[in-house]
Amino acid sequence: EWAKEIGPNALAVVRQQFVDKPHTLIGVRACSRLKDLARNYGTDRFEAACQRAQDIGSLTVKSVRSILQRGLDTQEPDITHLQINLPNHQNIRGREYYAGR
Repeated sequence: EWAKEIGPNALAVVRQQFVDKPHTLIGVRACSRLKDLARNYGTDRFEAACQRAQDIGSLTVKSVRSILQRGLDTQEPDITHLQINLPNHQNIRGREYYAGR
């Protein structure tokens, strides 16, 4: 319930704490640590950190804590994508190889 009040990103991180866990107690403990982070850093920063955690695909307490500690939640995400053109080489298999020719 507390994560719903903060926002959709916080809720997504909290829900992830119960996915693929052998016991719900593990998720409850993780949520307790997340709640402490939200209280210490404020709900706005916590929600932004949860958004950043979703962006990088790591919805863990450790990731959210790291994002908050490093202040990455207050920075614009670096969305530059690097496209590398590979040189032609006889050992590189192309599209035709994987299409089954």
